[in-house]
Amino acid sequence: MRTDRLEAYPTADKRTLLRRVTFDLTGLPPTPEEVDAFLADDSPQAFEKVVNRLLDSPHYGERWARHWLDVVRYAESTANDANAVMRFAWRYRNYVIDAFNRDLPYDQFLIEQLAGDLLPPTDSVETNTRRIIATGYLMIGPKALAETDKEQSRLDIVDDQIDVTGRAMLGLTIACARCHDHKFDAIRTTDYYALAGIFRSTEPFQNEVRNATMWWEFPVPQGEGKEPITVMAPKDSVPRNLRVHLRGNRFTLGATVPRGFLAILASGAASAPRSSHSADQGPYEIDPGADATRLANAVTSSGRLELAKWIASPTNPMTARVMVNRIWQHHFGQGLVATSDNFGTRGERPSNPELLDWLAARFVASGWRIKELHRLMVLSAVYQQSGVEGTERTKGTKEGLAEKSLSSLRSLSSFESRLIRRRLSAEELRDAMLAVSGKLDRTPGSNESGEFLVSKAENIGAMILPNRVAADDPYYTTFAKRSIYLPIVRNMLPDVLALFDAADPNGVTTQRNETTVASQSLFLLNSPFVRDQSRAFAERLLSDNSQSDSQRIEQAHRLAFGRAATPDEQAQASDFLASYMNSPSIQNRLLATNRLAAWQSYCQSLLCSNEFLYVD
Repeated sequence: MRTDRLEAYPTADKRTLLRRVTFDLTGLPPTPEEVDAFLADDSPQAFEKVVNRLLDSPHYGERWARHWLDVVRYAESTANDANAVMRFAWRYRNYVIDAFNRDLPYDQFLIEQLAGDLLPPTDSVETNTRRIIATGYLMIGPKALAETDKEQSRLDIVDDQIDVTGRAMLGLTIACARCHDHKFDAIRTTDYYALAGIFRSTEPFQNEVRNATMWWEFPVPQGEGKEPITVMAPKDSVPRNLRVHLRGNRFTLGATVPRGFLAILASGAASAPRSSHSADQGPYEIDPGADATRLANAVTSSGRLELAKWIASPTNPMTARVMVNRIWQHHFGQGLVATSDNFGTRGERPSNPELLDWLAARFVASGWRIKELHRLMVLSAVYQQSGVEGTERTKGTKEGLAEKSLSSLRSLSSFESRLIRRRLSAEELRDAMLAVSGKLDRTPGSNESGEFLVSKAENIGAMILPNRVAADDPYYTTFAKRSIYLPIVRNMLPDVLALFDAADPNGVTTQRNETTVASQSLFLLNSPFVRDQSRAFAERLLSDNSQSDSQRIEQAHRLAFGRAATPDEQAQASDFLASYMNSPSIQNRLLATNRLAAWQSYCQSLLCSNEFLYVD
């Protein structure tokens, strides 16, 4: 028996734990009613019931879809030249939200995005349509529509597709091999062009007008008596093998490369996590003993479906590990591999490779169910530890700590970052303000963002519509649905997102920055959005005439922080409200106007506080 010991933090108090897990799984604060229910439940299963409730919430998909959209560089405009509006990109966004909420197995999730249009048709129109919409993944990246060399434009799109697929799904920087063999990883230029041939055999454009090339948008039938819906998705084209472009120049050509996969991973089955998962695979299943390098070469189609199946195979050594690591990162602040999009030689080494392997094997064995991974992580003792600075740690053996949390845990370093409070993301901050003010519209978004961008776009007499929405458009202030449904324009994020380090939609974002700058404070003090939510918050508190001011202060703290106000906070709030009402500068206004203004100012101070902005 080992005798070395770790210092472990005690379990977090129930209020802290509920706020932590509610934000982590749904991106929203717990309501006072949810806090009361959890505090009143003394059963051993109390926290597990909370986790299951949150995972069953439609807000779970809205929260975790945002993480995936960061990685796959989601936006609703093309960037470059016209920054044209992609009117139907929102369908892909909603597909991702729905996939997380339905707990679509991760292997199927990947296959549908890479090649859903190539899967065998089913008897379900809804399923067939969903799979086509999923391939919007290949379309939502930046596009140079005004590039007169259309083949160059296509190849640049292919490069973007290879980059996002490699980093998002395999944790490899494959695009580095476009011009030369990868300088650090065992990825050859021929590997790059084997993949490029697959993606180049898929057509993103529906015409080739010199200065206004249009991507594919087309109707998908919905059954007899129903109107078809328009989707943005690619179409399989003539299968082709590419020649190596020496130094990336398409006019300086080398040998022809048959379509195929990464040679270094083709023999990776021996180190891949194993699974008994087969019942759910159906048409997704491939022979794990097949020679992966030959699958794409043997087909007369693009090879995109074969690539998708190879990536999503349980024998692929990277896929499960990369996703497990990403989920760990979002729950604990840092991945077991800190460079979550680069598992190559220039990336960080795993802080706990045994734990990563164990989690990946559990993930595959569960049928690639992401919600099961969440349960495993957030129900662990590691996740439930207190992270408040100054909390006294307790001693425990490594084995004892592992038994209480994730078996095979070997070091404290892999979860140390969890013990540091984190700031709310840009979307969480905006959504939390709407929730506390009572103005959050919780109904799912649909086509609002696309139609708004089209309504503001410039009509240039072509199929493309250049974006004309500015970052300070009032729409970003008045829109009351969750932030994931806001219009996302490349190079033009609204202040509420850009100032608080939202993902740059021009590229793959696997981990956001967290800056602290003066402009954030100025935004919280002066933004019309924050002022409007503070006013609505105040009106919510004042709406019940039977309550005393002391009760309103109590309710304000319960809504904003999930806890009661302390005696000192009660006294300070009362003094502030009284001082505001007695200020000589407002004595000529109506009493009701002054009262609302005083409470608005008080509510804004709560929304600007560190306790509101941070999660322990």
